[in-house]
Amino acid sequence: MLYDEVARLAEEAFRLNARIAQNAMLLTVAMNYAWTASRRQEVQGIGSAIQNSAQRPVRSSRPKRRGASTDVAARGLRAL
Repeated sequence: MLYDEVARLAEEAFRLNARIAQNAMLLTVAMNYAWTASRRQEVQGIGSAIQNSAQRPVRSSRPKRRGASTDVAARGLRAL
C-alpha cells in the first residue's frame, strides 16, 4: 500500500516535471516567434524609410553653380 502511494507520487512528480519542461519549450518558441516578428517589422520600417528617402527630389546646388540666379535655382529645387 505504501509502495503504491510512493509510486503514484513519483509518477505524478514526473508528469509535472514533463509539463513544466513542455511549457518552458513552448514559451521559448513563442518568444522566438515574437522576436523574429519584431525584427521583421524593424527591417520593413527601415526599407520603407530608405524607399521614401529615395523618392524625395534630390537637392543640389548645381543650377546655382551654372550661373543661374538664386530664385531660378530654388524653383528648380522646389524650395519655393
